[in-house]
Amino acid sequence: MLEGKSNLPLVINRTPWDSKVLGLESGELVIAESFEHNREEAYTAIQNAILTSGMGFVSCRVESSRTELVRVLRDSGFRHIENLLTLANSAVSGFQEASPSHMTPRIVDSGPEIRDIARSLRGLFSSGRFHCDPRIPNQAADRRYFNWIVAGQKSAKHKLMLMENRAGKAVGFFFYEQTEDRVDWLLNGVFKEFQGMGLSKWVWSAAVSAHARAGVSRIKTRVSAQNKPALKLYPRLGFETTKTESTFHFFTDSEPERSQN
Repeated sequence: MLEGKSNLPLVINRTPWDSKVLGLESGELVIAESFEHNREEAYTAIQNAILTSGMGFVSCRVESSRTELVRVLRDSGFRHIENLLTLANSAVSGFQEASPSHMTPRIVDSGPEIRDIARSLRGLFSSGRFHCDPRIPNQAADRRYFNWIVAGQKSAKHKLMLMENRAGKAVGFFFYEQTEDRVDWLLNGVFKEFQGMGLSKWVWSAAVSAHARAGVSRIKTRVSAQNKPALKLYPRLGFETTKTESTFHFFTDSEPERSQN
C-alpha cells in the first residue's frame, strides 16, 4: 500500500496481475467514500500519490455520482474507460427457473482443465475495461483474464463452474468467489461455439438455480454499461442495480499501440 504525501484518505495499492500483462509497475488508486475535499486539494493529493508510487499504470474506480471527484480525475490525466454497474440478486433461495434449461453445473477442480478453459477465452470478451482502453493491446487484455482464472486455483474461495448441455458439452462458464452463502460472479460467458443461439437466458438461469440449490442467498456481479444484452438479461433473473461506478486509467509513460490481433 502506498500513500500520497497528504493526510487525505487515498492510497495506491499494487496490482501485480496488471503489472504482469502490461510490463509496467501497476496499481489501483483507492479513494475513500469519506474523502471530503475541495478541487485543488484533491488534485494535489492525487498527483502526489502517483508521483510517490512510481507506477507506470494506475487505475481508479469511483461512484459516478461523485461528479466533482470525476472531474478532478480527468484534470489529473486519468482517462475515463467505462461505467460499471453492480447488480445483485438478494433472493436467490427463492429463485425458480422459468422452464427446465437442461443445463447441468459442474465445478472444475483440475488444474490442467482450468488452464485449458482459461486459454479458450481468448477473443471471447470485448467489453472489459482492458479491452475498452485503446492504449492496451488486445492480447494483454485476454492474458489478464487467463491469469485471473488460473490464479484462482490458489484460493479455496474461487471456483470455476461450467454449465453443460445434455451432450456433456460446456456451453457457458462462471468464475466466482464464494464467502459462506454469498457469491460474487467475477467473470462469465457463453463459449464461442454456442454464441448467437439465444442460450444466455438458459445458461444464466441454470447457474442461479444451481447456486440456490447449494444454499446461496445472494449473488453479486458487475457489468459494463456497454454490455447491453447482459443489462437486459439480469433484471429478468431478479437482479437489481445497486451501484454505478466510473472506471479510469492513467499511464505515466507514452501510450502503447493497440494490437490488432
